[in-house]
Amino acid sequence: MLLSATTIKAHYEMPEHIEISLLEHDLNICSKLDQNPSFFNSDKNPDYWLAIYTGSNLNLECLQKKFQNKLINYPKMFVQNGKINISHDLSYYKSYITNFERTVCVEECYLDEDTIIFEGNKYWYIYDLYNGYGHRANFTKTIKNKIHIELFESTHTKNFLFDTKTKEYLHLYDGRLQFNDQYYISAYSKAYFDGGGAYWYSAKWDYDNNLLELLDIKSEFSSCEEIKHFKGNTKIYQYIMTKNNLKNCAEN
Repeated sequence: MLLSATTIKAHYEMPEHIEISLLEHDLNICSKLDQNPSFFNSDKNPDYWLAIYTGSNLNLECLQKKFQNKLINYPKMFVQNGKINISHDLSYYKSYITNFERTVCVEECYLDEDTIIFEGNKYWYIYDLYNGYGHRANFTKTIKNKIHIELFESTHTKNFLFDTKTKEYLHLYDGRLQFNDQYYISAYSKAYFDGGGAYWYSAKWDYDNNLLELLDIKSEFSSCEEIKHFKGNTKIYQYIMTKNNLKNCAEN
C-alpha cells in the first residue's frame, strides 16, 4: 500500500518552482505580501526545504478559496479528503491551513498542513517543502524574534531557528530542543557509528553549533561503546578524545 501510494503521489506532484509561484500568487491577492520570501536548502540538497512568507492583513477565507480552486482544477484522486481546512491555536496566535499540493502517504494519503503565525496584523507563513511527516512552528519563549521550526521524520526531527528581523535561518542539531540565551540542548539527536548503525545522544551546543558538552542519557537502552566507533561523527569523536568522556562509562 505504501509503495502504491508513493508512486501515484509522484505522478501528480507539481514541480517545486510552480508550487512556490502559485502560493506567492495567492498570498499576494489575499494579503499585503512583503517582497523577497526567505528560503532554506541544505548544502547537500539543492531543493528547498522551507519557505517563509511575511506580510500583513491576511484574509484566511480568501486563501482557503484560492487553495480549494486548485484542488478542483487539479484533483488528487488518491487523497482521502481533498478539502482545504483552516484551524486555529489561539494560545499561540497561529492558524493552520491545508496545503493544496503537499501530501503525506503512509497506509493512505492525506493533504498536510502549513502553519501561519500572527503578531498583530503581521503574519509569517511557514511553507514546508521538505515533505516528510509534517512540521511544527512556534515563537521561542526564551529568545526574542526567533521562530523554532521542526521538520518531522520517522526517527528524528530536524530543527531550525528563523530570525524574524534578519530573515536568516539557523540549522540546528536534530532532536528535542531546549533554548537558552547562550546555548541550546538537543535531546536524543541521531548520529551514526563509523561503519554504520544509528545511535542517539544528548548534548549542549552554542548557536554556532560548537559542541559544549555531552550529556548522560540514563535508560535501559543505554550502552557503552568503544571510542573508535564514534569516528564517523567528527565533533563527537574529538570531544570524547579531548575530554576522555568515556573513561568511566563501564563503571557507571
